[in-house]
Amino acid sequence: MTDLNLKRIKYIPEGGSMKDCPVELQNNSDLKRAMRRLDSKKKAIQLYIIIVIIIIIQLKIEE
Repeated sequence: MTDLNLKRIKYIPEGGSMKDCPVELQNNSDLKRAMRRLDSKKKAIQLYIIIVIIIIIQLKIEE
């Protein structure tokens, strides 16, 4: 991870995103989607999707 990204991460709270960083550390991407941090009190749907995909792949391999 780059030094710049490490600086950005320090400003992003749980459930936050790049928009929580000072302007000088933000990049030109979509601030709502770029560099997000999971909220430990909410479900991480992306992790569930990855698990389901892995299970489907394993089932196909076993066929």
